[in-house]
Amino acid sequence: MASGKILGMACAALLPTCGMAAEISHDEDADGAIIFIFGEIVAGDEKKFRELSIRFPDAMVGLHSEGGAIVPAMEIGRQIRLRGYSTVVTGNSKCTSACALIWLAGSPRYLEPASSLGFHASYKDQGGRLVETGVGNALVGHYLSQLSLSDRAVIFATSASPYQISWLNEGNRTSSGIEFSMIADRIGGAPTEKKTAGKAQSRRPPPSAPPPVYIPPPVRKSPTFEESVAQLEREEPFYAAIRQNFPAENARLRSILGQGLASGNRQKMRRDLRALITPLVTSRVSRLPAPILEKFIQMSIEQTRFMQAERPGLCSEYLDGEDIGMDTFVPPSMARREVELYDEILRAKLVPAPPKMSDDEIGSALINPLTGMGKRLGLTFDEMVAAMNKQGPEVRHCQVAAALFEAVLSMPKEDGIPLLRQLMSD
Repeated sequence: MASGKILGMACAALLPTCGMAAEISHDEDADGAIIFIFGEIVAGDEKKFRELSIRFPDAMVGLHSEGGAIVPAMEIGRQIRLRGYSTVVTGNSKCTSACALIWLAGSPRYLEPASSLGFHASYKDQGGRLVETGVGNALVGHYLSQLSLSDRAVIFATSASPYQISWLNEGNRTSSGIEFSMIADRIGGAPTEKKTAGKAQSRRPPPSAPPPVYIPPPVRKSPTFEESVAQLEREEPFYAAIRQNFPAENARLRSILGQGLASGNRQKMRRDLRALITPLVTSRVSRLPAPILEKFIQMSIEQTRFMQAERPGLCSEYLDGEDIGMDTFVPPSMARREVELYDEILRAKLVPAPPKMSDDEIGSALINPLTGMGKRLGLTFDEMVAAMNKQGPEVRHCQVAAALFEAVLSMPKEDGIPLLRQLMSD
């Protein structure tokens, strides 16, 4: 189960950790649940984690944090050990200080070669000076003993000063006394896990363990989660449109963004966002103001023509509204215009729903367009009806769909717009 979940978190982290309460979110796939912890650990995060973990008897916890308060971190770790969750730090993610204490609770624990995981002694800030605290180290030592870690592991986790970090990697696994599995280098773009006698083996010689390094006190804070979201909204404005106009979906939006920032898996984040956005867009199309409705139809025609020419084998899935990853292979200019149109649709003031037309009325309205289409395309009426029902060659499905929308758009607006609203509402 571990390798499947790791696939969802294996890209490099996009942004630094935030300087506020950790963003704790989750995702589920065929392999199970993934709980993400992104940002600074503060008091109250242990309650958020507990409330979320109650829902999942089994999960993997993905970490990307430069630390924080050790008391809530250790409580999160105890919950992880109690539930038997595994922990992982993937890609270029960093997990240090209190975050590393959480990672230690995993059963099993995973690291990727490019990830960073490090420990130092507990400390308190005295007027900008970091001073080691014996009480804090005693609490950490007791916590690590509860995790059944050896004395050697306790020494490794607490020996570096507050201005140093002891980095854990494949090279010092034995000397540290901390057991974990290393996720092997990527093969074909996907991470794989290799285990031999309970230990992960790298295809390259293990790197030598770096000595503790001096880390100066931070001069400025990393971007907060809210600042990171604001930057994404500037890049993709429809994120803000969802947040502003659809309160019910806002929690899901923040969860998706939090997971994307924590894992660095921008492709999965975009896929999840599309799954959130598509129903919002399609549910509004039939009630859009006429100019925006026409723009949507024109964009649909352009995309359908593209699919007909470049991906005819996917025409049925595209017309059914399935996620075929279209934004990954269409021209960038087309993808950008779609994003801008979605933003316009999500902000539009809707018009009243049109009166419902009967099937006979819709059929009568389409007789003339379909007849003209058949002559232009060289198809019989039955062939066109079959294509509209997604029968026959797939390329014809796209061909007929694009021609139908073009034919309706060419009708007088007083006839074409109501017909389009009916077609888009069915």
